[in-house]
Amino acid sequence: LETVGSGGQAIIFTQTRKEAVGTAKRVAALISKEGGLKGFNREALATLSQRILSIGERTKLSETLAEMVKWGVAFHHAGLINLHRRIVEDAFREGLIKILTATPTLAAGVNLPSRSVIITYYERYSMGFREPITVFEYKQMCGRAGRPRYDEYGEAVLIAKDEALFDILYNIYVKGEPERITSKLGEEDVLDMHILGLIVSRGYQSYNDVLSFIDKTLYSIQESPKRILRKVNRSLKSLVKGELLTYNGEYYRATPFGVRVAQLYISPSTGILLKEYLEEVEDGAHPLGYLHLITSTKDMPLFPLYRREARELEIYLEENEDLLIVKPPSKAIYYGYGLREYLQQLKTAMTLYDWIEELSEDAILNKWRVEPGDLHSAAYTAEWLVYSASEIARLLGRKRAYRELEILTRRVRYGVKEELCELVLLQDIGRVRARNLYRAGYRDLKTLSKASIEELERIPGIGRSLARSIKEQLSKGNPGK
Repeated sequence: LETVGSGGQAIIFTQTRKEAVGTAKRVAALISKEGGLKGFNREALATLSQRILSIGERTKLSETLAEMVKWGVAFHHAGLINLHRRIVEDAFREGLIKILTATPTLAAGVNLPSRSVIITYYERYSMGFREPITVFEYKQMCGRAGRPRYDEYGEAVLIAKDEALFDILYNIYVKGEPERITSKLGEEDVLDMHILGLIVSRGYQSYNDVLSFIDKTLYSIQESPKRILRKVNRSLKSLVKGELLTYNGEYYRATPFGVRVAQLYISPSTGILLKEYLEEVEDGAHPLGYLHLITSTKDMPLFPLYRREARELEIYLEENEDLLIVKPPSKAIYYGYGLREYLQQLKTAMTLYDWIEELSEDAILNKWRVEPGDLHSAAYTAEWLVYSASEIARLLGRKRAYRELEILTRRVRYGVKEELCELVLLQDIGRVRARNLYRAGYRDLKTLSKASIEELERIPGIGRSLARSIKEQLSKGNPGK
């Protein structure tokens, strides 16, 4: 408040999303008691609040954010959908929002400087234990302090819980040097992907060509030659075995399958797994089966699995195993880690299935404890992987699977049932408005083109300006392109 009162802006970094929202609420409550602070554009903030509510699905989270924004306060974390995060970021850059609470992801990925940065924690929980944050993370957060062209100085505050910690934190973080950057190229999937990409991009490569490429990387400086040779040999052998590469004794070349995997930018292990299971899908599969197939790949981030859900998923699995392409692990490891990982994959697939069955974002949050931002992020990745699966199915000649996956790609993108796939192609028509149009009798673009602007504006969520936009898009043809 001291910073904002003197014309500056402040970012407060919190450890968790819950703390970010809670802190924003407390700050907003304090400002509202005082009737607002000088320099706040109340009219512009009210408009911004309404804009948040009008974009995307209306959820409890978006309503909370909209209420905070009225007082020049906002929170920012991965649980918010991208559009809402962008609105908050733009409003903070413009100086409309004065105080922003955020999780540390903001420090690394977004350029949002402010006069003051307040860091409320120096430890985090990981695997049930407390561990200190890195010096690198601390420096990243502090680096937001000080706005070029706006502030003559920046101020970063790290809160110590007691006096005894003051000197310790000062020496570790304020005076400390960031940790060493280490190459990740030696990780199995990463190395496989880059070697495949190298060979695809150059047409063919000898064994020495591959080693020469690796020799020009940071990885070659940080790793011993012996370990590099062992990992490169393993990678090349794996790519040949997976039918992504061929080797004639002199040169490695990519197969058509290997070229497509590289073009899709999926991990080779993901391509191999998709190919293995799609070869078995002669007569198509249930959408949940396809979704579970892509959540079984290493490229798909998984939602957390909570203890209560595990038992419910086991019961569901017992009754619906026939819907799935990837079957549960063998009984030998059924009650170990193998089952838990499988159930986590199943939970992620079932959450995405609820999304394409048009369950509301709030309902998904209540059912699966998955926030809208995480849901949209997962849907974005899932769309890419379902599309990749469709391309592999086409390459394999699995025509039915290709058609089913092509439809599923669009369903995952928009979160709709199949009958809405045409309507959601229209700009600014999301799944909620598309469903309202469908209920009103406009079930495809042809019937929609016959409607008048007056008829369309009476449909919930449409309004006159959007009705005009719909008619303009339809008159031009190729909506959504």
